[in-house]
Amino acid sequence: MKSDATRSAALHRTGLETLIARGTLSGPLVGLYGFWDQSRRSSPMPSYQELMTEGLIRWWGHLCVSERDFLSDRFRVSWVGGDLFQVYEHDLTGRFLDEVLPRLGLKWLLESYEHCVRTGRPSYTLSPGPMVEDGTARDGRPDASGSGASRSLARLLLPCGRNGRVEAILAASYSVAR
Repeated sequence: MKSDATRSAALHRTGLETLIARGTLSGPLVGLYGFWDQSRRSSPMPSYQELMTEGLIRWWGHLCVSERDFLSDRFRVSWVGGDLFQVYEHDLTGRFLDEVLPRLGLKWLLESYEHCVRTGRPSYTLSPGPMVEDGTARDGRPDASGSGASRSLARLLLPCGRNGRVEAILAASYSVAR
């Protein structure tokens, strides 16, 4: 018979544990996922207020925070880290994701946000195509690492909310080797 703690942990597994064990999800994204996981305690997801603390500082430049507008059921960008601002070369703050992402060639990423809302679980994606050797992405955006090696953009979306309702999504983006 399983203990209450074991049953509780099994109820709140996100599926990313398998990706971490296989080494698919690595580096700073593993650390960020661990921080999110600790912040949620015994809940399916942490509240926005519980997550937005000084503990996020080491990832801050790679983060984008989008808050859910419940009237329109859309996500509005409330903050973009400096590293992402340089990559996108636009201030996305105050804009809706469904307006911004298609213009940046990232319409496919909206499905990840929808997954987070539907399931209340994190979502991990790699850009559909690699960045090319000269350091530019498939959509023409520069490789933030500046290495010029063949790279993809790894994204981890972490839902925040209360009572099983997603109120915000914290998205981290990092350039990774292919």
